[in-house]
Amino acid sequence: MAIDAESLALLIIASATPKRSGLAMRMVLDTGEAATSCEPDARLIDAIAKAHAHVTGVGFHAAANKLRDTLVAMDFDERTARDEIIAQQQADAAAAVLPLPERPAIPPVVLQVRPDLSAVPLEVRDAITLIGEGDGVSVVIDPNASDTVLEQLGEVLAPLAGDEDPRPAIAAHVERRQAAATPSQRGMSFTVPGLALEQYGELDLVEPTTLLDLAGWTLDGVDPDLPEFLLSETPDTVVVDVDEGQVRISRSASQMTLQLEDETAWTPADLSRWLDRQVHQPDVSQPVFLEYCRRVVTHLVDARGMSLASLVRAKDMLKRAIALRVKQLRAEAGQAGMQLLLGDIRPTLALGENGFTFAEGRYLPPKPYTGRYAWQKHFYPRPDDIKDSGEEYQCAVAIDSHPLVRHWVRNIVRGAHSYWLPTSTDRFYPDFVAELTDGRTLVLEYKGAHLVNDPDTLEKANIGARLAEVSGGQVVFWMAERSKATDFTTRLDAALRGNA
Repeated sequence: MAIDAESLALLIIASATPKRSGLAMRMVLDTGEAATSCEPDARLIDAIAKAHAHVTGVGFHAAANKLRDTLVAMDFDERTARDEIIAQQQADAAAAVLPLPERPAIPPVVLQVRPDLSAVPLEVRDAITLIGEGDGVSVVIDPNASDTVLEQLGEVLAPLAGDEDPRPAIAAHVERRQAAATPSQRGMSFTVPGLALEQYGELDLVEPTTLLDLAGWTLDGVDPDLPEFLLSETPDTVVVDVDEGQVRISRSASQMTLQLEDETAWTPADLSRWLDRQVHQPDVSQPVFLEYCRRVVTHLVDARGMSLASLVRAKDMLKRAIALRVKQLRAEAGQAGMQLLLGDIRPTLALGENGFTFAEGRYLPPKPYTGRYAWQKHFYPRPDDIKDSGEEYQCAVAIDSHPLVRHWVRNIVRGAHSYWLPTSTDRFYPDFVAELTDGRTLVLEYKGAHLVNDPDTLEKANIGARLAEVSGGQVVFWMAERSKATDFTTRLDAALRGNA
């Protein structure tokens, strides 16, 4: 049978029985389009398998390819979809029905004579290609040129083109491109507020180091003991040998040790200076840290009865023990500063230059999305680090399709322009941020059930709640838990509408 492309689409759709409202099929063919909600049916499979559909006109191949892609989306596998569409290629060849090349985004402009473009700016000249000499010169316009360049081209070519004014075609192309562009590509931006404190008369972002300052972090006067440092004088010898071309490592039972230096020549001051050079901390002044190392050495010798010579022999172990202890003390100070930030000290919203602005050129995803889902509201062309399955994917789809979301960003962990909030020891990078249609901001972190009561998760939840509190309702922070029984879309809706 011979039918046109639109009739083929309608026939295929009519052969399906609607069963599931959640599965929508949309076919866009060269000669028409139809939309319905349907699911594959046995009658559809049988109809396609038995029909030798010969589509008249040059649109068959494009229509068949689009139909195959649609069938794959309707839960057919690609091989089945390809096999079930039987095209009478021999008849096409006999009738010399060949596919036409794709139409250019902007039709070429035909001029009677070759134009003099010497006075035209270089960036405008670079956006065109002249084909032909003398009469009938064609001007091919680069569809990827900027809107400004295309507008200038239209003004330059319009007087030369006579009745074939190129400006309407250029304007239509720009409009189509704008409609398909992401917000960042359209030159838009949006700012997500952070937390700020006034310091020395200026508002500064709250960093983890800010929390240390709030707690008065210092090593001056702290207990010099190293509770986890245990000194063993039993030699622990490892033998490295080459045997039959292979490097072999083994422990030796020998009690012999090789003394490379005279540890008895060291003084407490010598060991303290060595430790200061090896373990010095950038956020502690050198005199304070050197004094801390001296007090540690003195305490280990006087209070814990370790000989100076044994400490010199174990100085690498001592170095690591001091570094670990300083890290622990710093974390305790950070936690104290965090408690002040959550309680007595009230931060303000960091806006303007202190806020986190998302705009073109400020998003470089290390793992750009390569899946099949067509994101409708992501602020940039491709979000970072999302796979086509799993709970985070479902979360992203729910955000993308929610009517209250204007646009959203999959936040990049430790990116140059990523959004973050402070914790007592580090920076916290929420999974998603979004601008809502009513002007509010959504900050969302997605956590597994096994991490809900983790101290790190609780601290992140607390700092996010503090952000929402000081925003006066302008920021919605949600720590979404994966274990909840209700589906994510329903819980997201409740959080955005204030019912979470």
